[in-house]
Amino acid sequence: MTLGLHFGRRPTTSLPRVAPLAACLFAATISLLYAAPPADLGQRVASLVEQLSDDRFGVREEARRELTALAAAPGTQTEVRSLLIPRAVDPKLPFEVREILQALVPPSTKPKDNEVAETTEARTKRVAACLDDLDADSFERREQAVTQLAALAEQPAVAGPLLWQIKDRLTEANASVDSLRRLRTVWETALRTWVTTNPPLWKSPAVDDETINAVLDRYTSAKEDQNRPDWLQPYALAERELLLMLTCDDVAPRVTAALKRRLEATDLTPATAGRLERVYIQARPAMAAEFWQSGRHHSVQHLLIGVPNQPAGAPRPSLFDHCDEKVAHCVSGNSLAPGDHPVGIFFPHPSDMQGDAQFHLVNLPTPRRRMAYAYEVPAATTSAEELLRIDVRRRREISARTLARLTENKRPLNERETDMLAHLDPTETARFAKKYLLSVADERYDSGSPQSFGNGSLHGWFCFVLSTLDVPESGEAIAAAIDKRRILEPTDAKPYRIEWVALLDVSKSSPWPGLDAWLAAQIDRTEAINVREPDAADVGASAAALLLQRNDRDPGEFFLQRREFPELIDLGNPGYRFTKPEGRAAVKTWWREKQAAQDGAKSP
Repeated sequence: MTLGLHFGRRPTTSLPRVAPLAACLFAATISLLYAAPPADLGQRVASLVEQLSDDRFGVREEARRELTALAAAPGTQTEVRSLLIPRAVDPKLPFEVREILQALVPPSTKPKDNEVAETTEARTKRVAACLDDLDADSFERREQAVTQLAALAEQPAVAGPLLWQIKDRLTEANASVDSLRRLRTVWETALRTWVTTNPPLWKSPAVDDETINAVLDRYTSAKEDQNRPDWLQPYALAERELLLMLTCDDVAPRVTAALKRRLEATDLTPATAGRLERVYIQARPAMAAEFWQSGRHHSVQHLLIGVPNQPAGAPRPSLFDHCDEKVAHCVSGNSLAPGDHPVGIFFPHPSDMQGDAQFHLVNLPTPRRRMAYAYEVPAATTSAEELLRIDVRRRREISARTLARLTENKRPLNERETDMLAHLDPTETARFAKKYLLSVADERYDSGSPQSFGNGSLHGWFCFVLSTLDVPESGEAIAAAIDKRRILEPTDAKPYRIEWVALLDVSKSSPWPGLDAWLAAQIDRTEAINVREPDAADVGASAAALLLQRNDRDPGEFFLQRREFPELIDLGNPGYRFTKPEGRAAVKTWWREKQAAQDGAKSP
């Protein structure tokens, strides 16, 4: 019996149900809209560094993420780090920007500890001055203080110290309610920054057990104050302080243990037990099970490790008793079978009826990680555009991890995994494809093929999937596989050279640099597009026709005739044949003359 997860609907507008191929093309188009432009790497890095000073948090955070990825990727790491080294110490850049850049370059370029300490101390004094100005007599000073604090709250180097200083201010007996109200947005912004970024070069103050218990005493015994809003009620302030301590990984275990001891007491009132349980749940190891479909995140189920969860309407509870960064163990559920499932990457929905759906399991072992996830994956948003931006970015990041793990495995992908690739980030998938096709041997399908018009092999089907992505890297990957003869030959039962059909189709919409030269080199090839009809169309003639079309020449001028196959209608029927033998030589002569003319135009 198959068991697994039951998912509630994510509260957001979803894509309409469409055919898998149409959904794939839509997802690919959206990814291209949001992908970084193919500019020079130096120009891209300069643009991203400039965006780190943007007024909008989302722009700064996206720039930080992309710079981090570029500085870590093997293909760009050396060049990007060399570009960042002088900028990381450029005094014209804001300190917060330099601190982000210094975290991305080799250790030898980072500031000395005493320099960091001096800067941190100066920032702490600046925060304290702003907090004091919240009760200033001048309206202008009060507003300026709020503005400065709001800006500081979005800076990773300041967010942590700022939270602890605000926490102390919130609990001061003589603090005015008006000044505390002004801190609400600042607190929420700083908390988001603090938990979603690595705390750079700053450690939380030491918290002893006596302090933890004192806060718990305030939390469990707090009385309602009719003169204060909900956000500033004594129990709310104590709960906020407990949650802040839980964001510090070195303090959280002791806070969790103290909460558990309090909950085990026998004299708790229902209200007190409810408060403690609310915070204790946030402190426990957890995981998130995401459901993705057609390249979009549709729903998520939050699970405590070792605790069954059975949503309304689910026939069985969902229960995982272990989760780490690589694997989660399912005990019970509604879609996934009991056993181990990968964490941090996409994997296909087990049902053949859900071919466009994937799962993504997220390990949330600490309160800090849980809080960060709540900001990373909002349950709802007022902006459909923002939600789409988040989905596209996360799909790209998860796709990269997924494909890296598939590369490590060095094994043939099964049918469900290959289908899944159509719904991952198109560019990441195409880049993976080249390494995969050249390193993993092709195989025949054991029991038929999902493709009635292909060659009956795993790589053949993969090439078809690549053709739906509409990115230049897809054509490059297929061309490399053709050059190295990595695709099995067609058979009489599965007669099409699907790799050629796929390459010619994707090359029309997404050509890659050097395509014309590659096509010209294939003109003499005479292998049949369909081995059942060897004279109907061949790969050399088909390459010649595309080459001519790309250069605004009519294939008919060179005795080329198109051959349509009913099975290839969705792939543009790119097959051609020469009706006269001299046509092939004529195309080669035309190409040589064209190249000679271009070379002559470049001569001095």
